[in-house]
Amino acid sequence: MKHLVRLRLWALVGIILVASCKKSVPPQLKFISKNASLVASVNADQLKDKLVKSQASLEKIISNMSGNNDTALEAGKKEWAALKKSGIDLEKNMYVWVVQKGGAGSTGSSMGNTITAAIASIKSSDQLATYIKSKEATLEVKKDKNFSYVTRDGDKMIAWNDQSVVAMFYNRAYTGGMEYDSITGAYNMKAPADANLTKELMAEMTASFTRTEGESIASLKSFTDLAAEKADLSFWANPASSIEVIPFPLPKLKELAEGNYTAVTVNFEEGKMVVNSKSYSGKALSNIFKKYKGPEVNLDLVKRYPAADINGFMVFAFDPQIFSGIVKYMEVGAVADGYITKFMGTDYTLEQALKAFKGDIAVVVSGIGLSKRDSLNGSGPFSMPVAKMIFTVPVGDTMQMHKIMDRLAFMEMLEKTNGTYRLKGNPSGFGLTGLADNESITIASDDQLLLAYKLKSAAPSKNIDLKPFNGKSAAAYFDIASVLNGLNQPQQTDSTFNKMLNNAKATFKDVQAHSNNFDGDAIAGHFELRFVNEKENSLVSFLSFLAQASEVAKRDKKITVSDVLLEN
Repeated sequence: MKHLVRLRLWALVGIILVASCKKSVPPQLKFISKNASLVASVNADQLKDKLVKSQASLEKIISNMSGNNDTALEAGKKEWAALKKSGIDLEKNMYVWVVQKGGAGSTGSSMGNTITAAIASIKSSDQLATYIKSKEATLEVKKDKNFSYVTRDGDKMIAWNDQSVVAMFYNRAYTGGMEYDSITGAYNMKAPADANLTKELMAEMTASFTRTEGESIASLKSFTDLAAEKADLSFWANPASSIEVIPFPLPKLKELAEGNYTAVTVNFEEGKMVVNSKSYSGKALSNIFKKYKGPEVNLDLVKRYPAADINGFMVFAFDPQIFSGIVKYMEVGAVADGYITKFMGTDYTLEQALKAFKGDIAVVVSGIGLSKRDSLNGSGPFSMPVAKMIFTVPVGDTMQMHKIMDRLAFMEMLEKTNGTYRLKGNPSGFGLTGLADNESITIASDDQLLLAYKLKSAAPSKNIDLKPFNGKSAAAYFDIASVLNGLNQPQQTDSTFNKMLNNAKATFKDVQAHSNNFDGDAIAGHFELRFVNEKENSLVSFLSFLAQASEVAKRDKKITVSDVLLEN
């Protein structure tokens, strides 16, 4: 008996532990359809403290955008004060989502129709109704079984109950018509005359307020895992929900996209903005990723670049046969092989063509700057952006590579000399040169850089730490500071352009990003925008930069890109 009691006690403890470990799901998620194509979330409470620190910058931006109009600024403050008394809980997460409604057949547009919706928690439904009426006294509050609501212009609706408020906007696909709005003086896209948008909005709104958890996004683990993370902003995408709007969908495309989701978090940390992502794969795509597991990036393709400093790079590693696998799965392999056979002039397959490539791609850039050029029309010198660049693709099967290159040489697109291939004619006139041999297919900004890169004869760049990118499937780096230094013109220290550059140089440091190989569930990605001030929150730094930029723009509202180039 005592043994049975102990078993029951341990069972009870286990149930309590499991229940306590279960991730809490925000109640707003039940309003969002699991068929939504995009969902975004704002963690209002988490951003509040960061925005408070940025209040001075925010006011400066608003002031400059309103032309330093005190009336506009005060009106904005008054509106914010009213919003805080609107009954909306501004300290809880808010969600925005997009739902596809129909496809090309009903509107003549491949983009289809969409409904964009937003949901927030409320503290008082009475205060909310009062706030809405204060915005437009003629709005009529109507009652439905599950909510109160108001509509406007037939394509906008706001509905609420005692816990939540939902706003929906119907975006009708473009039909080619335009109409003049006599109130605003603007021309807008015209919705079809027979479009009963209010009826469709009501149906969608009713579905949101009556949806079960199993029908909602709360039933998808990829989203509930995302919702459980502490993030300032988050985004979730479902590509399968948009397949219907493609005019001519490929066979089995929807099946391939089914179960694929992308979840992204954004956090404003001290000295950097951090973006983490997970790209989940459904059964079909997971099987393909497992079969064609990718290698790790070859950072030697970056290390051998012959320059003291580089501005940035991108490098990728993958199994080229993954494209053949995807094409075969979608049952269009015969079509692809047919096009390749026609191009090659003999029986040839996509699988054979892909063997020519090892699966590495690298792009490295240096020397970004401005170069003075004389205009052709005699209007005076102007500045032209310049840069040095290497784009290289290592060769896999040399026999397959030569088959493809020989065909291009036969078509007089390439010149073949002693087993190597070059672009035919004078490619340097276009600022590019190229060489294909048994090692790689490489395009460069000039012959000198190409030769040094191929011979590995110059000291490689050392200004970038490549350790964070070891073992990744893709990696990228962009040195913002070095690029801005290259664009700066010392002889024009007081120019508007240089002042804006100096503001950017004092704010932004660099960007780095990388992704992992498929781990059996998802592909994880990481992105960082790093700021110069490592002790200040990146949101504060960014808003301060916008405040400074708006101050410069206010002083010269007519500045254009061409003005900047001519100025320098």
